[in-house]
Amino acid sequence: MWRVLSLSLLASCLIAAPPLACPGGNPIGEFQLQVKPGALLDPSIRFRPLTRVNRAEAGYVLRYEPGQEQKENGKGEIALALGPSDGSEVILLDAHPAGEAAEWTLPKRVRIVGVFWGPAGLNRGKMQAAVNKDPQLLVQLAEYADQTTQTEMLIRAIAQGQRQTITGQDMDSALLTFASRYGVTPRINRDAPPDQQTMALLRTLNPALSTYDPLASEPQVRMQQSAALAASVAGLFFGNTVGIAAGGAALFANLRTLMFPKMDLRSTFAQNGTAETVTLCARREAVQPRTRQVYVWATRLPDAQAPALELKRALHVPMEAASPLPLQAAGKDWPLLARVEDWTLRHENGERYKAPVKLDAAARGLEVDLRRTNLEPGVYQIEGRWDWESVRVGGLIHVHEQPNLSEARLTAESQDRLLAGRGRVPVTVEAPESDLQFIEKLHLRDPDERFREPVELPFRLPEGPRLGRQTRMETEIDTRGLRPGTYHLLLAQAGGRVDAAEIEIQAEPPTLTGLPLRLNLGETGQPLTLRGTHLDRIERIEADGVEFALEDGSAASRSIRATLGSGAERGAKLTLRLHVAGRNAPLTVAGGAEIAGPRPRIVAVEASLPRDFGIALKTGELPAQSFASFGMRVTHAAPTASVSLTCAESALRLGTVSVRAGEQSAQARLRLASGESLFLSFDPGAVGQAGCTVLGQVINPLEGASEPYELGRVVRAPRIETFRLTDEMLGDGAFAGVLEGQDLETIEKVGWDEVNGNPVASLPVPIADDSQKQRLRIALHWPSPVPHAPLYVWLRGEEAGRRTTARY
Repeated sequence: MWRVLSLSLLASCLIAAPPLACPGGNPIGEFQLQVKPGALLDPSIRFRPLTRVNRAEAGYVLRYEPGQEQKENGKGEIALALGPSDGSEVILLDAHPAGEAAEWTLPKRVRIVGVFWGPAGLNRGKMQAAVNKDPQLLVQLAEYADQTTQTEMLIRAIAQGQRQTITGQDMDSALLTFASRYGVTPRINRDAPPDQQTMALLRTLNPALSTYDPLASEPQVRMQQSAALAASVAGLFFGNTVGIAAGGAALFANLRTLMFPKMDLRSTFAQNGTAETVTLCARREAVQPRTRQVYVWATRLPDAQAPALELKRALHVPMEAASPLPLQAAGKDWPLLARVEDWTLRHENGERYKAPVKLDAAARGLEVDLRRTNLEPGVYQIEGRWDWESVRVGGLIHVHEQPNLSEARLTAESQDRLLAGRGRVPVTVEAPESDLQFIEKLHLRDPDERFREPVELPFRLPEGPRLGRQTRMETEIDTRGLRPGTYHLLLAQAGGRVDAAEIEIQAEPPTLTGLPLRLNLGETGQPLTLRGTHLDRIERIEADGVEFALEDGSAASRSIRATLGSGAERGAKLTLRLHVAGRNAPLTVAGGAEIAGPRPRIVAVEASLPRDFGIALKTGELPAQSFASFGMRVTHAAPTASVSLTCAESALRLGTVSVRAGEQSAQARLRLASGESLFLSFDPGAVGQAGCTVLGQVINPLEGASEPYELGRVVRAPRIETFRLTDEMLGDGAFAGVLEGQDLETIEKVGWDEVNGNPVASLPVPIADDSQKQRLRIALHWPSPVPHAPLYVWLRGEEAGRRTTARY
């Protein structure tokens, strides 16, 4: 419990205040320990801090530079112990005054460097004897160096996470970076508090470290106590009596016994001061009486060549964003990635740019942030520094400016498919003059809905993101509940740039009924009528070999005219192409039109009216309730032709009378006399009321109807069967007369000529013995102009009288 509490206090302290040089401990001194290849005389080859050196070869120069306090104090000695890379025995270098600068030349390639600092001096003879006596000292020194280095790195990682942004994710990122240096992958709950994340990392790093105080009076007892590495870190921070690790305990037990009797040997860890200065930190403990203090610090070098790194593929990154750089490397090289420094981007023209690069341990790669750089678009390689050499990562990085995507649009096919109310519609977005590869999010926004959140859309780049210029992407739009009109497609790119591109959601397209349209050979400007829905949105109609002219109409009916070209063939079926407002491609209607032979054409008509009608008829008049006969000369009439009769004035229309060749009914009959002659008889009164203009059409089943032909105008005239004049005087020389017959109510005046007429003062009355007949009382002047003069009658609304066959 106390270990978790101490670790929680550690995390809270780090978050509450900036990290100190020695968190929870005492700084005992600072110095610079640097390395440089000794054989190189180039002045540009400079010393590097030992902790940042990866491989120290034989002949390298190791330089010690005391801090200001050590220089002023001038007391104590410092000595170095080297662990050779070949595993041979520890090498002790000459001791030097701790207040003076010193240099040593490395006799061998080394992987471990230990520092012994005695404020009251050191005994080199005893130290050399101890080295000669215990061959395991190198192994113990290596273990101690490992634990010291891990502790230092852990403290730096936690401090780094605290410095970035005080969030669990940043702390987690820092810890993952730390763990990657030691080849472990901790399972960390991102929702857990930072102290629990840290504990999980420590347990993963070393689940069975036995912690004890190697400098305590009973080290053998302490070696039997087990605790997590987290307790060791807490001990270093807060000064409790918890030690470092089992390997470190063995080292200190041997050193105490063999080299430093009656000395207070204390472990230390280092924290970076300035860029090249190391500050040694020790626990806060009282000085033991009658002992001399000796502080020990050791570090292990990676002792490795530069890692061989390569991009997993050629990468494309935007200039205005942070971008991941996934790498591939041998397993042994992954822990070394964090040791590469001074990353730069080298342009193909050779110019180098400082690159803000950080390790992305979770993704096993790097992250480069180009938002605050002055790079130019182009092709780059990324390079780092491994000691005094360059490390070039294989593969190319293509840096692009982020494009303006406001001109992006749906493909023509997609735009035409995007219909309101159709549900989920897969569509393709294209930007022919731009690049879509950096898109990270896609939304649809209705510009008329100011307070409604845009709808996020799924999307897919066909070749994946950041793999080179891509001008198309796939998405899906659910049009249920969306009105037809203009919408904004919001394209969000890496780095936060968002562009709005306009798209159209279409209304339902037009539909046609009553197909196919019949197009007749030999026609010019043939009138046709389209019927269906949304016909008012049609802008143009096309078909191969046909010229269409659109006329006015409504959404349900539209008049057009069609003219066939010279190559038209009877029986051909044509595909109509409807060009609709807002659509890119025309709607196609397969078999929407068919070419037929010539339409029948009424060339001439000869009328034959009843001779016994009893009243004079004007030219073109067709008496109702009597059959009128016509001889019709018709070209292209089929043997199965029919005649249709209708009234041109819809208000006067009583019905349409149709009769086929060879058919006879109570209203009409039709006979085909020869290929071009038809004989028609019909009752005009069955077609329309008085004043109706009767139109006739000859209809072939395949070729359609002829143009309407005017046959005459229906007239409703009286049928006078008897006329007698009585001796009843009505005054002013007029005598009463009586007419009997049918439709006598149509008579307005009567007289002996077509100019002078007497008004009819009464309505006809029915005759009791015959319901079809009427009797009408009239007034006529006597005598008549001539003996047996004919009677004239005026029909209602007419100005001149009509001669009848009635006489007195």
